[in-house]
Amino acid sequence: MRTFFFSDRISAKLYKIIGVSCLIFLTIVGIILSNYHASMMQDRKERAEKLVSNAINLVNYYYEKASKGELELEQAKHYALDSIRNISTHSENYYWVIDTNARIIMHPIQADIENRDMSDYVGPDGQKLFLEMVRIATTDESGFIKYIWAKPEENDARLYPKISYIRQFKPWGWIIGSGVYVEDVNQAFWNAIYVACGVSVAILMFVMALGVSVSESMKKAKRP
Repeated sequence: MRTFFFSDRISAKLYKIIGVSCLIFLTIVGIILSNYHASMMQDRKERAEKLVSNAINLVNYYYEKASKGELELEQAKHYALDSIRNISTHSENYYWVIDTNARIIMHPIQADIENRDMSDYVGPDGQKLFLEMVRIATTDESGFIKYIWAKPEENDARLYPKISYIRQFKPWGWIIGSGVYVEDVNQAFWNAIYVACGVSVAILMFVMALGVSVSESMKKAKRP
């Protein structure tokens, strides 16, 4: 009888160790997945920030031309906007320019909204998108904003998650932005979750089966 209880205590401790090990394993997997998602999002943010920095440098070039008297102010602004429009070669990584009143100054993909006051625009997520851009740019000078937006090359009404970087060019009161769609990040993240779940289940089943096998072997070894 004493041997039987001793064997049960060993089995209980073994199962407890297995349970704790499984919990630690799942926690580690969760941390890895979270870091994976954060890393992909950071990559998209850095890409958007670099795009806007390039545009700001371009605008600053024409600003300095005007400051030196080499170009008239309105002429310099015209050339700057045309240059930004021309470097918006990719339909998903384009630039736009608004002013501090949320008026669209330039949009290379949707020319119909140029010169339109967008202060009353409310996105599908309930966010006053352009007013929020103005708030970020005028308060912090630059920053990121998340929202949902249609893809210009698609004719349907589907909306996709997007993250954009905006930065104010104070001398002219412009706010320049560029964004990247992140549905591929979410898709890759969920694919990673599915793979991780499959691998985790297989490993946990193996560990549990091994634990049961070891427990049974220990019970048999303790029997007279």
